[in-house]
Amino acid sequence: MLDQPFSPAYGQTQSVSVSSTNSLIGVDPAAKQVRVLNPNAFVVFVRASSTTDDYPATTKDYPIGPNSSEVITKADTFGAFSVIATGSNTGTVYVTPGEGFQSAAA
Repeated sequence: MLDQPFSPAYGQTQSVSVSSTNSLIGVDPAAKQVRVLNPNAFVVFVRASSTTDDYPATTKDYPIGPNSSEVITKADTFGAFSVIATGSNTGTVYVTPGEGFQSAAA
């Protein structure tokens, strides 16, 4: 088990427009974790998947709460990441690949 604070892959953060239409981005497949920052006042849902498959996020996937961040461990073959919101909510989410787990202070 990995026991270290999250170490970002500097220069690889992506800002992703989020709405009720799925947004799909590419992330480094070699990254063990992805940190998702949701600075919005609404929940977003995320999904990591293989780059060869198009599995868009749905509201049944992993929720990231309002004004919060989460570190998600993904398979080392997963190079795609998708984000979706509900209703008329729109905003920006920040996705950063890296390695490690979020500190308690985050």
